[in-house]
Amino acid sequence: MQSLTKTSTPKSSATPRVDLDPASPEFARRTIGWFKAIYSRTARDERDLADALADLRTFGIEKIYPPDQPYGDLDKLLRAEIGKGLGELERQISTTASERIVAAVNETTGDVLEKGKVNQYSVVAQIAQPKRAHASGISRRSQQKLDALARMADRTLFDAVKARRLSLNAAAIRAGFAKPTATVRTDDIDAVAAFLVKHFDRDDIRKIADLALFQLE
Repeated sequence: MQSLTKTSTPKSSATPRVDLDPASPEFARRTIGWFKAIYSRTARDERDLADALADLRTFGIEKIYPPDQPYGDLDKLLRAEIGKGLGELERQISTTASERIVAAVNETTGDVLEKGKVNQYSVVAQIAQPKRAHASGISRRSQQKLDALARMADRTLFDAVKARRLSLNAAAIRAGFAKPTATVRTDDIDAVAAFLVKHFDRDDIRKIADLALFQLE
């Protein structure tokens, strides 16, 4: 039996799946069960939901469950299990995350507690990044980006995030606080090719191919 390795550990770890073969129907059953439990929460946390969805994708659950006749398609699996398609679910996750960011923007002034200061008083605690991030339900890294945007002399990017004209990450990239990144499934060569075509021009793709071949020599 193939147990989970460090590189294939499920993002959602609240169910006991560590000793199960990721290709087994039982692993798939528990993964779907955990996903549905997350989805059915009254106050859904889009971060947990995104992690649970990532598990379905990473382990190809739609290809192994149900064992007698697998769904074969993630969208089909989601519609059967929760009554909502993949596109709609991804929009829900994105919208909820966006709402959290906007709530955080409204509480962000750019004032940041100096490193090493002790949060002894409530007024100081309100300035501490971890506490403000937690209160808004965003990561500390996101709060750091917001604070950096708010401290800029030109607050155009900060205001664009507040008005939802730009995502926080897109604004941070334009401001030079973050680098553009993207992910792609490495077990699907067609997906890798489509990814390259989407993000790079013909000359860049040739350079990538040349560099890859050079490293293989």
